Amino acid sequence: MKDLGTRVPHYRASAGSVYPVLKELESEGLVECELHDGRKTYTLTRRGRREAAKHPDIFERFQDSQQHKTAVNSGDVTTSLHRVLKAAYGAAEYTVGRSREEASLRAILNRTAGQLERLIRKNTQEGG
Repeated sequence: MKDLGTRVPHYRASAGSVYPVLKELESEGLVECELHDGRKTYTLTRRGRREAAKHPDIFERFQDSQQHKTAVNSGDVTTSLHRVLKAAYGAAEYTVGRSREEASLRAILNRTAGQLERLIRKNTQEGG
């Protein structure tokens, strides 16, 4: 797990998250486990290497998801604002021609705008 943590920045490996996945991969014949000096070592099988070759972007997607989790839990307001704007524009594109989804998005955006406006008013009233 230490090796995984050094290879994948922003990833905090834990036995509770890693071993169940490895066990599943092993049951699917994608990895095999060997004991070396009392430690388990997992290696891709031939089938696992073939599957990995079919999906070369899988590691990049994993890394991106870990960086996303880190960004969500840290960073400044600008990072959060960028995330909200990106999600809002993506949702707006998705809802074109879908009246129910568009109404839902409009409600979310109006609710969010109202919360932000209340925050500004509260700060202004408090003299900040």
